[in-house]
Amino acid sequence: GAEYPFIVDTGSTVTVYDETLRPRLGQPVTTHIAGMGAGKARLQMFRAPEARLGKLELPTGGLVGCADLSAVRDVVRSLSGQEVYGILGMDFLKDYVLQIDFEEKRLAIIEPGASPRRWGQGFPIEYASGGIPVLAATLSNDVQARFLVDTGDAGTGDIEAELFERLRAQGSLVVTGLVQCATGSGYRETPEGRLDRLTLGPYRHEGLKLFQSHWNGLGLGYLSHYIVTFDFPNGILYLKRPSGPSPTSYRS
Repeated sequence: GAEYPFIVDTGSTVTVYDETLRPRLGQPVTTHIAGMGAGKARLQMFRAPEARLGKLELPTGGLVGCADLSAVRDVVRSLSGQEVYGILGMDFLKDYVLQIDFEEKRLAIIEPGASPRRWGQGFPIEYASGGIPVLAATLSNDVQARFLVDTGDAGTGDIEAELFERLRAQGSLVVTGLVQCATGSGYRETPEGRLDRLTLGPYRHEGLKLFQSHWNGLGLGYLSHYIVTFDFPNGILYLKRPSGPSPTSYRS
């Protein structure tokens, strides 16, 4: 009957419980390499316990991970004062429509079949290994790249190391310093760069600050410009301006 805050993370392939909840999970069944926060982690896997998200029952037939999420918990605590005890991953989210309204501070999980009439501009979703959603975007100098869409990333996003260096050499990205990032697999220090331009459909963002990483990703710093609707069953992501004028170009 206890209630625990979890991070809703489209960048995590599996649902993960913090090690503080390990006594509630029984005996480990196996180990698994999971994608978590611009990295990978070896997790002990357990039979999924009975759990609910609102009125939704989390599936109990599969497996969930358990990991030391102290790095993530420290960051969330410093930003919001809240303690988090786990990560709700794509193994659960993939069956639903997930809508995030940052202006209203509201997250809705919608049963499949709802009408998308007012959800905004739609973009086809591809899926990376483990079912993480991916969008195609255009960068400076018409460079094409695929970006993971990661609601577990509190920053603007990431650029894969080889592409990061190529854009820097072209003059399309300027390195602004080194930063320390907290991920589900621990802390990492990485260069940060300011990108000239990123275009997704009709929307263009200039001056985005992105971290060098193992993959390309868009985090909450990008997504928070919009009302974001992930229609996972139909493979479409919708972006909509929340209110007021609807610009298509943004400067960070």
